[in-house]
Amino acid sequence: SNRMIMSSSSSSSSSLPLLLLLRDRLLSLESGFPWVDLLRSVAVAAAWRTTVLAQSRADEVVVDSTGDGEKKKKKKTKTTKKSESLSQDVPWAQDLFAFSLASLGGTCIVGMLVGEPFGWLNNDLVWPCYAVAWLLCRWSVWWHAASASASVQAVGKVVARLSWGLSITSWGADKAIFAMAARGRNSLVAMVLCGVFAGCGGGLLNSMLSLSRRQWRLQTPAILRDGGFHWNATVLAAVGYALANHIRLYWPWVCDVRSAPLALAPESSASMLSAGCQYISQQQNAKFVVVVACFVCGVVYDFVLSTKPSSKSLSSSSSSSIRANGHTKQE
Repeated sequence: SNRMIMSSSSSSSSSLPLLLLLRDRLLSLESGFPWVDLLRSVAVAAAWRTTVLAQSRADEVVVDSTGDGEKKKKKKTKTTKKSESLSQDVPWAQDLFAFSLASLGGTCIVGMLVGEPFGWLNNDLVWPCYAVAWLLCRWSVWWHAASASASVQAVGKVVARLSWGLSITSWGADKAIFAMAARGRNSLVAMVLCGVFAGCGGGLLNSMLSLSRRQWRLQTPAILRDGGFHWNATVLAAVGYALANHIRLYWPWVCDVRSAPLALAPESSASMLSAGCQYISQQQNAKFVVVVACFVCGVVYDFVLSTKPSSKSLSSSSSSSIRANGHTKQE
């Protein structure tokens, strides 16, 4: 038994530097050049253009019903190939504003909650990345076709899942932890709300205001009405990250194996619980756990969803990446 304990401790100690290196490399993506935003902007712009095209084609169908309501006629307006491919139905200014709000809306909500400037305003490279990606997808048919390919979409989903966890932690809950107002830094409610809105705030605004359509209208957001994986996972991740950052503040006994509650448990279980709580109670470690969990769960969900036959329309399927995390770096 002693040999087994020694071997397990040696293997865990040898894997610890690797985990620390992976954590530091992953969390370093949020500093310096916004590589995550650059890659995600291409995927989000392609999904946005596909959604707008589908909505424009759907709006072109005019349903005329007779007085008795028994007969209905469907007529399509005359459209050219150019208008179908480039979606000239939506003016470019409206489209750019709606795309920016759907992509960066999470940080806008977080900034208003904590009373600070929007995160993407502090970096001169974030919004231009999205603007250039939107420009290419709107007016370049070749770029839109290339970005809509299966391989590029697969890479885009991976980047989106990675940025999803970073948005909940670094660009959401951390804004409450390091808020200018000192009284709100220890608020669990502020951390959870900032994490949730940073994780799906852009998709919430897109669904609530119908930003991808020519005529905007106020409606109940589908993400709140139907719930689903993205909403539930975002709330769970935000709550878990907030609780992990408050372990030492509210429940310090779980980090001490000699405390009275843990003294009643078996020694092995108490030591494992204490070690785990000590690990996640550190902010960088908690952030690493949340980012990895969101990434793994998101990739598995996308894989399971792709293997099942779907009856959803093109609009709902193409907007899933935008609905998943309407955020970006600095969001």
